[in-house]
Amino acid sequence: MNILKGLLTFILAMSLSNCSYELDKTTVPKNLIPKDSFTLILYDVMLLESYYKVNDLDFHSFQLNVQEGIQPIFDKHQIDSARFAESMDYYSKKQEILMEIYNTIQDSLTLQSAPYELE
Repeated sequence: MNILKGLLTFILAMSLSNCSYELDKTTVPKNLIPKDSFTLILYDVMLLESYYKVNDLDFHSFQLNVQEGIQPIFDKHQIDSARFAESMDYYSKKQEILMEIYNTIQDSLTLQSAPYELE
């Protein structure tokens, strides 16, 4: 349940930090990760971040651990950090799409945690 709370906090922070008057001027990157694939990648990244946040690491340790842990995720999905960053930047400027991605992730986490909440 702590992971879910951490993810919801992250989603709220991302939603509030991406307001800009230039959102409509966003160009699509040539190597944009498709929405469905990006959702799966972001799901894995958010789980990784939540794991380290739950362990109450200081900020420096958190950054180091996430940097080390994120590479296997990129390898799994056959992308690099530049492609992920460009896609994240694009989707963060397309807030409706990003909210759909976050809602999909939240729904997946809710479905996964449902059996544990019943016990």
